[in-house]
Amino acid sequence: RCLSDWSSDVCSSDLCWMSAESQRCIAVAGGGTAGHALAGVAISRTYRESLHAETFFIGCAAGFESRLAPARGEDLVLIPGSPYARQAWTGKLTSILKLGPAVIAARRWLRMRHTDLLVSVGGYPAMSAALAARSLGIPVVIHEANADPGLANQVIARFADYVCTGFEETLGAFHGRLVQWTGNPPGVHLPDRTQQETMRRNEGAQCVLITGGSEGSPFLNREGPRLFAALGRPGTRVHHLAGRLCRGVDEIARAYADAGVDAKVDSFIDGMDRAYGEACCVIACPGALTLAEVALMGLPCLLVPLASASSNHQEANAEAFCKRGGASWVREQDWDTAKQAAWLRTLLDDPPRLAALGEQTRGLARPNAAEEIVQICESLLKNSPRRSAKS
Repeated sequence: RCLSDWSSDVCSSDLCWMSAESQRCIAVAGGGTAGHALAGVAISRTYRESLHAETFFIGCAAGFESRLAPARGEDLVLIPGSPYARQAWTGKLTSILKLGPAVIAARRWLRMRHTDLLVSVGGYPAMSAALAARSLGIPVVIHEANADPGLANQVIARFADYVCTGFEETLGAFHGRLVQWTGNPPGVHLPDRTQQETMRRNEGAQCVLITGGSEGSPFLNREGPRLFAALGRPGTRVHHLAGRLCRGVDEIARAYADAGVDAKVDSFIDGMDRAYGEACCVIACPGALTLAEVALMGLPCLLVPLASASSNHQEANAEAFCKRGGASWVREQDWDTAKQAAWLRTLLDDPPRLAALGEQTRGLARPNAAEEIVQICESLLKNSPRRSAKS
């Protein structure tokens, strides 16, 4: 019997079946970017809240998880590791050389915590942890957030017990594996519709959110002020998130001011709930986490894939997201400021169309993604011999 059948038997009320004597210990591994880290945090938190399970997060000091996971109450353990994708050959070599020590460190933590199952959310910390779990006979479940699978999860999928995908289009990439489309869990507790409407009323003027993701988009940082200068719509506010790696936040703010645009510019916001709640539409890089949150908030959006994204995966995300409506996308090299300003002006001047596009986007939301992933993990553990690092 297929595990997707087993998981369908597990309703939310079934997530309380365990006794204290059989309490799970679940490891979540991954990170690097905020998207990977926050997806892992959401899964870990859901496991604790639904099953009162013990959880811990395996990550690396250089990744966003080193800051985001502890700030959200996660028990974070660090193993050696550094990025591989988008690195020069020296960076790739360093990443490879750290793999062995990282596997040894991860094995030690998995055994010490008597781990029952490991969830990989991708990124360079996930590879070592998954290899360590495999060597100990601990089940491994993958959550692949992007439409085009990342390198770490592509490798881990060869020995993983189950694969959960953020996009329906990704199912075929794991042909021959036990795989299910769950969607992507949001990284924050987002306001509901009533709260969203209240926040927008309090905001007064229409607000457009621009975000390049946790690391930022140099393209949007440059073109955002130019776009709103061409828009020529004084009643519109901008909240621009420039990214953690941006060193020119003040320069971006001055560019908006010189264009006569009312704009707030931040490098990064730990809690995106208010930023989303105040916005009427979004211009963003299509990272998987951003798309999950935009869908849950029901926000029309213009997506601009980051040209430097590894394996051009953001373009695949944009294609998968936009084909169902509510959003448009354009490559950096195809950007036309006048054309995009005209599109945005038409949208902002037509509130009914703005609302209709938002409802289309909301139709893409998978609000119970984290719960579905937990159900799959439990189905795997309930219907196969119990394996854990108890020895």
